[in-house]
Amino acid sequence: MRAFSDAVLAMEVSDSSLQYDLSETANLYAEAGLSVHWVVNVPNQQLHVMRAPTRSRYTQLASFKIGDSTSPSIQPAAILDLKDLFEGE
Repeated sequence: MRAFSDAVLAMEVSDSSLQYDLSETANLYAEAGLSVHWVVNVPNQQLHVMRAPTRSRYTQLASFKIGDSTSPSIQPAAILDLKDLFEGE
């Protein structure tokens, strides 16, 4: 049974635990079957997006920076401009 059967996206804000969030936490979410995992990299003002989980990891990885925009695969019309995400940092 998948632990995240109703969840479709998890977003983490990472200020001091980036490497852990991109590896250990991401692997746990992938193993549990969470479809999409976003990690907000506060120090570098980036968004890391992981999709397509397998039994132990995500197979699609992308990183976005200020000037880029993206949207959740579950709601493509909801566009996130990274400039708006980090405004005021």
